[in-house]
Amino acid sequence: MSLPRPRLELQDGGGCILLEDYVWPGPYPVTVPAGFFSDGATIPAIFWPAIAHPYALSVLRAAIPHDYELAQGLAWDEAARRFRARLAGSGVGWLRRSLIIAAVTLHGWRRRVTR
Repeated sequence: MSLPRPRLELQDGGGCILLEDYVWPGPYPVTVPAGFFSDGATIPAIFWPAIAHPYALSVLRAAIPHDYELAQGLAWDEAARRFRARLAGSGVGWLRRSLIIAAVTLHGWRRRVTR
C-alpha cells in the first residue's frame, strides 16, 4: 500500500499541526483535517532508542489518525486496535508494534492518572 507523507509543522512546545488534510486509505480509512494537532506517538522518551521516535514516519502515519479518532471520542480499546492495524499497514513489524502499543498505553494511563 502506498501511504501519503503527512505535511505538517512541528511546534516549539512539542507536537505538530497538519498543514493539509491527511488521508489514511486503509485499514480503517479516515481523513484527518488540516489544522489538527497531534503529539505523534506518545512514547515516553526513555523508550525512544529501543522502540521508535514519536515522529518517525512509519509511526507518525498511524499516530495522526489515532490521535484524531481519540479526539473524536472513539473508545480507547477500539482506537488501540486501529492503531495496531495502521502500524502494520505502515510497515512496522509485530514486535515493535506491540512495544509501541504498550508504551503508548502506559503513557496514556499515566496521563489520565495525573490529571
